[in-house]
Amino acid sequence: MTPDARYNLLVGLGLAVGTALFIAFLTTIINAHAGEAAGALGSIVGGGVGAGGAALAVLLAFSRERAEERRKDEERQIRQINAVIAGIAFNIEMLLHIVVPNILPHHKLSYSAYLGLQSAKGDDDRMNSFFSRVLFMTCPELYFIEFDFWRELLFIVERDANLLNQSGWLTALARQIQSQTLQRNQNIDHGTRLTDQQGGKLSYYVLENILQRHVSIANAECITAWSLFKVLLEMAHSLEVINDKEKGKKLIRPAGLDAAMKELKQIVDQVGGPPFTPQH
Repeated sequence: MTPDARYNLLVGLGLAVGTALFIAFLTTIINAHAGEAAGALGSIVGGGVGAGGAALAVLLAFSRERAEERRKDEERQIRQINAVIAGIAFNIEMLLHIVVPNILPHHKLSYSAYLGLQSAKGDDDRMNSFFSRVLFMTCPELYFIEFDFWRELLFIVERDANLLNQSGWLTALARQIQSQTLQRNQNIDHGTRLTDQQGGKLSYYVLENILQRHVSIANAECITAWSLFKVLLEMAHSLEVINDKEKGKKLIRPAGLDAAMKELKQIVDQVGGPPFTPQH
């Protein structure tokens, strides 16, 4: 039985006992002589004082128990919020470790290869040399921590309902960038097999088609990465606001994050803006 339920039960029992004593008192007064009434009154008052003292002691014990339960619940919630912030920090570091050495270089390389291909049209050796540059820029598999606020962290949503919206965007964008990097790897595998089948020489139009896909995927990766960084930082800020000021964990921005986001934002602006922008 929870402390609240026990408290409510005690109050109910107290009311019942008090009502019974009052009825007994009235009955005694009505049917008794003066001396007997005085004795009955003394007995009722004495019994009431004793019962009240016992009830007060129990009430104080339950009040302390309820206060302890609230303290433990608050500490549990702080730990859970801290755990979510730690998970967000992991996601930011994971994404940063892919963006800086892989996604941004792949974007530059894809554009460079595509422009170089156009300038080398008609020269098979030069054309295929530009294509070979992107054959080794596969992306490692990405893993992100997702948070189920609706089922497991509902108390957080009750404090800031917008976190449910942000967690939805986190899931959508994380899966989106996983899909985009997978498409890039598949495009590289397809180009490698095709090159082997053609004896190492591909026509200009085949190379153009493959490199166009690289450019398109590279743009999408940068746009999604920037949007994902933005959502993760907004989630961390929202959690810090509702968390305990003294015991709550603060997000530490990793080195290189601001520079990476600045470069991604430049690409976003050049391409035409992010397709995924959380609405607040």
